[in-house]
Amino acid sequence: MSSLEAGIVSIIKLAGAAQNDVSKTTPALEAALTNSTAKGLQAISINPSQGTQLSILCQMLQAKHVLEIGTLGGYSTIWFATSVPGIKFASIEYNPKHRDVALENLKNAGVDNVEVILGPGLDVLPTLADRTFDFVFIDAN
Repeated sequence: MSSLEAGIVSIIKLAGAAQNDVSKTTPALEAALTNSTAKGLQAISINPSQGTQLSILCQMLQAKHVLEIGTLGGYSTIWFATSVPGIKFASIEYNPKHRDVALENLKNAGVDNVEVILGPGLDVLPTLADRTFDFVFIDAN
């Protein structure tokens, strides 16, 4: 089997696993959604299927450094930050309230590999120019 064929087989297996795990979340993810809603954040987070797909993408890429633009309550951040052992994660959030809720949710989830950066994306991105990211997720308005 060629490496291309092996790669295709791996993708098919991962897609099947994702389809089977679509509705599986963790207590930490559920708590993050509940807390975000209780704190008045809009219910516009990714869904579990999307979280699973993003996690699989990070695993396939063997991502070590990920950037998220738009943190909201940290729900997608938790998906990413727990997808690959040793992953380093930076997330940019414009709204101080969203950042505070995200930090609370990350702490409650036991996630400590995330740097949440407060500020407008267009202002923050140039300050990250010396960093390399394996994956960038843009989820901002």
